[in-house]
Amino acid sequence: MKIEMDIDDFYSKGGHSLFIDRMSAFLGITADKLRIVSVVSGSVIIKYEIALDETTLKSEKIASMTAPSTDANGTVTTPDPCSSVTSGIATAILDGSLDLGLGDDAKVSKLGYACSTVVANDTAYNTTKAT
Repeated sequence: MKIEMDIDDFYSKGGHSLFIDRMSAFLGITADKLRIVSVVSGSVIIKYEIALDETTLKSEKIASMTAPSTDANGTVTTPDPCSSVTSGIATAILDGSLDLGLGDDAKVSKLGYACSTVVANDTAYNTTKAT
């Protein structure tokens, strides 16, 4: 996610904590299911991960984003959970239902995603979420 703002402003407004708090609250998941991988200046570029596991997929918000849909012909389509959650976040940023709390001047100018499978015994992840 690229946010058009100065990195010092990002940190003065709560930085990592604010982002994790707002995003996890919006998604209806616990903060330990969301991890910031990196924050880079030059605007503010935040790389983050959402653990799409059994627990997070039970979130009302995530469940609504990943629910199967039926087209006019009655064809049921089950969306890719990762891209569906990213689309849901993008829509929420655009319509204002997801406020990252960084101020009116901080505009999200880019949103991308990458997905991977949650590995139960991922020692590196389990270590970082415990800190």
